[in-house]
Formats: sequence, C-alpha cells, structure tokens
Amino acid sequence: MLKQNPRTRPLNRRILVGGIMPVLVALSTSLIIGGCAEEEPEPIVKAAPPPPPPPPPPPALTAISDLMAQYDIDQRIQLSEEFAPGNDPSRIAVLQFYDAMVGGDVPAMSVMLSNTDKDELMVMDADGSFADAIAEIGSVQLRCGYTPGGDEAVVAILQTYDDYQPQLWRFTADEYGSSKFSSGPTPVNVMDKLSGNDWISSWYQLLDQELAVAMELDEAIQAPIRDLNKGDDAEISGGGGSNPGGPGRGRQPNRDAPKIDPPSFEPSNS
Repeated sequence: MLKQNPRTRPLNRRILVGGIMPVLVALSTSLIIGGCAEEEPEPIVKAAPPPPPPPPPPPALTAISDLMAQYDIDQRIQLSEEFAPGNDPSRIAVLQFYDAMVGGDVPAMSVMLSNTDKDELMVMDADGSFADAIAEIGSVQLRCGYTPGGDEAVVAILQTYDDYQPQLWRFTADEYGSSKFSSGPTPVNVMDKLSGNDWISSWYQLLDQELAVAMELDEAIQAPIRDLNKGDDAEISGGGGSNPGGPGRGRQPNRDAPKIDPPSFEPSNS
C-alpha cells in the first residue's frame, strides 16, 4: 500500500481550497449581481377613458304657423317666431290658452288656470263680466320669455275696438299636454311705459319701480305727542317729516293721462 507523502497534503488542500473558493465567490457574486440586475416590471398604463358622448341635439321646434293650423288656433292670436317659446310644449300651451280665452271657452281655460285664477274666472263667468271682456277683442299680440325668477311667462296685449288691455301670465307646460297659468300683477299705466323688445323684463322693472315708490310712501311717521305739562291741547309734532296725505297716500297715479299706442308690432302672418 502506497503511503501518501505528507508534504502533498497541504498542497492538495490549497489546491482544493484555491479551486473551490473562487467558484463559490463567483457564484455568490453572480447571484447578488443577478438579483440586483433583475428588471422591474413595467408599470401598468391605464387607457384614458373615452370622451363623453356629445349632448343630444335640442328637440326640433314646430313652426308657429304649423301649430296654429294643427290645433285650429284663432287667427286673432299673433305670436312671431322671434318671441315664441323655445320648445313645443310651451308653444302649444300658450296658443291653446289664448285660443280658449278669445273663444270664451271657460271649461278649457279653467283647466289651465291656477286655483286662485280659476275661482276668479268662475265668478266672472257667473256674472257675465268675462263674456263682456272678450266680446270686443280684435287681436292678441303675444311675447314670451322668462321672469327674473326664471319662470316662463307671456305678455299679451289684447286690442279691443278702442283700448288695449295688457296682461302677464306665468306658466308651466310639460310634454304630456298639461299646463298651468298664473296671472301676474300689472303696473299702473303699463301701456304708457312698456318699452324695448323684452316686454317681460320691462314689465318687472316697472313693478320694481312701483314697489320702491310704495315703500317710500309707507315709511313710518312718528305720531304727534300731546304735551300734558302745558295743561292744554298743544301738540308737539314728531320729527318724521310731513305727509299730508297720510301713509301710503302721497303721489297718486295720473288716471287722466292721455293714452298712447302700445309698442308697435307688425301683425303676424302665422
């Protein structure tokens, strides 16, 4: 049996260590480097949402002339395209409302009135004043728009043989043919003051002016104070200024002011 030379043992161990250690170091280094060099996953990019669909086109409007023919509207009613509502339900409601009015159709008109106005119509119909009021109507000029509060409204000028009767109605109308009209207050001598193309805005400006004047006239005035120390009926006037007419009486509208023609308009061919 051959004996191993003792001198070779360290050499062989050095060879073994010297051969394996670099491999292990290189392997561990490659693992470390490989782990660090691993590529990160690409971020997920979400697709942009599609743009919103365009708004639907506005509903088609039916010409006033076509609606008047379709609903057999009285030809005394004049409503031009320029001043007509921007939707068919409101156009139809206004035309039918005034068609019922000038035709004296109380049942049809009452269905379209607010409760307060319906009650008043019933009283006028019972005493005959409604029939008298519409008997002399020659034409009805209409202009539609919106009140300062955003309600749909119509100003009407009813022309009789010798006078003009202005009125304003707020109304609602839906696509099912239902509508409600509520009468609005009328400014004093409105026919002398109505101006411009937007009669509804002008109407409410006149109402605001009247309200401002009324509030000035209704300011509180200090009552006279009796001076009892003088032993007589002497009175000390309060410091509130003079108002010989009493609260709310001040300037009165001139009822005798000459009438003028209403804002000019051309008869509608529709």
